Amino acid sequence: MKKKKTKAPEGALKQRKGGDDTLMKAFLAFFAINTVVCYIFAMISRGDTWTMTLFYPDPNPKDHFMDFFNSMRDAGTRDVYVERGVIYPPLANLLFFIASKVVSPEVISTPFRYRHIMSVDQMSMMLYVFYAAAMLLCMYELVRHYLATRDQKRYAVIFAMCMLICYPTMYCLERGNITMLSMILSMVFLFCRNSKNNAVRELSYVCLALAAGIKIYPALYGILLLFEKKYKDAARLVLYGVICFFLPFAFYGGVSGALQLVENIRTFTAVIKSGFVIDSVSVENLCYNFGLENPMIGKGIFALTELLAVGSTFLLKKQWQKVTMLTYVILNIQSTSSYYAMVFMIIPFVLFLVENKGKKLVAVDWIYWFCFSFFITQIPTLYHFVGTDVMFNFFYNVMGTMYSEKINQFVSLYLFQMLFLLLLLEAFWAGVTTLRAKLKNKKAPAVPAEAPSGEELHAEGAV
Repeated sequence: MKKKKTKAPEGALKQRKGGDDTLMKAFLAFFAINTVVCYIFAMISRGDTWTMTLFYPDPNPKDHFMDFFNSMRDAGTRDVYVERGVIYPPLANLLFFIASKVVSPEVISTPFRYRHIMSVDQMSMMLYVFYAAAMLLCMYELVRHYLATRDQKRYAVIFAMCMLICYPTMYCLERGNITMLSMILSMVFLFCRNSKNNAVRELSYVCLALAAGIKIYPALYGILLLFEKKYKDAARLVLYGVICFFLPFAFYGGVSGALQLVENIRTFTAVIKSGFVIDSVSVENLCYNFGLENPMIGKGIFALTELLAVGSTFLLKKQWQKVTMLTYVILNIQSTSSYYAMVFMIIPFVLFLVENKGKKLVAVDWIYWFCFSFFITQIPTLYHFVGTDVMFNFFYNVMGTMYSEKINQFVSLYLFQMLFLLLLLEAFWAGVTTLRAKLKNKKAPAVPAEAPSGEELHAEGAV
């Protein structure tokens, strides 16, 4: 008896045509080559090429991990908003307050000019080591598990390990900033909010509420529940967020503490971040870099890009595109755009790799891939070998900056805004396509439904 040939499913044909794990393999090769070259350059220069990418202009400052130590020192007193001018929400301060209780009071009460003593205090340093180890372990397991359960098991371990030593992670750990914790909590939400397990799904909502309670801006990811029409879930998420953000104010002066926090943030955004800074990826910083010193121009362009980014999220079809646009809205804010916050870009990059696995790739996919890969990978710098007269002049004349050691951060400023423009064009085209389809359906005459035949009625009754 002759066997009947079965047609391969459409998905299988697509997977064969587009190749398997192409983007993942390309990234791992790109990351490995750049990391090896960076390490070779670091050995030749006795570490200078590595330290100068993280610590500019002084390769040996005393400020390592000081976002962690400064915050713990500030949180040692309950008067964090008036006396210290802290801009962290109360939940973050409460966590640092608890941590400060295992450190000597003499160290916590050290005057500001002697604050670096905390980096040589054994208990303070051990606390940071525990914090950093916990953050790396959590991020590794979240990324590994998500990839392994999304048909990326083959490269899940090696990719997750790469994320532990990628440039934004190293930069964030060097600063000791609590952004890492906020990112990991946001990652739980973005990876687990559609879990079939009710407990895991609810836990993801609590994690996002905690992330917003620590850094405020991750609350924006909650919009995804509205896109998915999970209105009851969104209501519970808001409730969790209100509890996590406002309840800790009871420890910090209540309403007066909340008003002082708003004033501290206003001062920080208006004064601390005015003018061009090398480690910011915001559109305002790009304006400063092009010589547009009038702050009103930068703020106007910023407002426009934020509105376009939020609006385009409603039109974009893929999850990684929506998450990338929401992350852009967060990191495009001048006061939250420091490069250590680019650890948030790890999340949409993972989603991008998962959603494009086995698909037919086009040119724009490789542009997206390059942007993400450049954000994540530490790029070798030739500054140590070339010298200031050649490399500095090149960057100053072509790109208008003198920070050639910080090539990751400076080039990412341009790539970050280019990524936004590409997604904006995709959103525009998706909107046009949707509108044309609706107009076409409106003009098409209604086709009368055929009456069911007797056989169909009989079959239906049998069922």
